[in-house]
Amino acid sequence: MAQWANFVLHMIYHAKGQRPLVHITFDWNIAMIIPCVLSVGFDPILMRSRSLVLRQAGFAVDEAYNLAGALALAKSDAVDLVLLCHTVSPNEQRRFISAVRKIRRLLPILCLNCQDCALPLPGCVVVDNDPLELVKTVKLAVQSPQASQLS
Repeated sequence: MAQWANFVLHMIYHAKGQRPLVHITFDWNIAMIIPCVLSVGFDPILMRSRSLVLRQAGFAVDEAYNLAGALALAKSDAVDLVLLCHTVSPNEQRRFISAVRKIRRLLPILCLNCQDCALPLPGCVVVDNDPLELVKTVKLAVQSPQASQLS
């Protein structure tokens, strides 16, 4: 998703105790590409913590606390990656992944690993529930969406 950032720099040159000699203003409008992660889950505390980690790593994050809302957001081209929390049951994950694949076949979908989780679901890449590993995997998946479709 492209977002605009406006930078204004004011520089005033003057000798100490004297009037300004030169006043220069620079004004830039820069389009920045900020990948957007759609985080889907049912536990607000986990979701907010995970979103904070991803935002600090430079991602925009949308949160969805129900699958209908998540599917509506996933249809948008503004979403670059979907992250399914382990609070979403495997059956719900399967249905969600299937619905998303009908609309956006190449959208990367990551599923958070948990100790009690079954085998990885088709159409989803499993990522450990570790902040550093999560950020690393999200960066790789956003840079190369085709690579995240291997499983």
